[in-house]
Amino acid sequence: MSEIIKIRFVIHRHEALRAGLHYDFRFEKPENPNKLYSFVIKTLYFETGKKTPMIDGGEHEHSWLDVEHKEIEEGEYGAGVITKIDGGVLDVNPDFEKGKKYSFSANSKYLKGEFTIFRISDSKIWQIYKK
Repeated sequence: MSEIIKIRFVIHRHEALRAGLHYDFRFEKPENPNKLYSFVIKTLYFETGKKTPMIDGGEHEHSWLDVEHKEIEEGEYGAGVITKIDGGVLDVNPDFEKGKKYSFSANSKYLKGEFTIFRISDSKIWQIYKK
């Protein structure tokens, strides 16, 4: 059996001028840890057995893992205030499907337990499911 892959993640509270309050969940790509997956999610309260939708925010630079607080000026993409509220390490199952499905465990402030995230068809819509 392959070993668990340990990757870093961060969750930012994003008070966006245009899109309103949401959270940015970013983690290292298991297949390329120099880049991050980034997802927009409206809630951080996950119930066992419930799927929560997320929107693919596109690939992000690795430096976002270290952002504690940032103000993005009006007129720029994502304008508003970003504040780190969680972060740590995800233990990713090595049997992931690149760009489609990842299972991981976490023990952080907002992510506690076993999760699977998966893409809905070829869209920008993903779901996170707490096992």
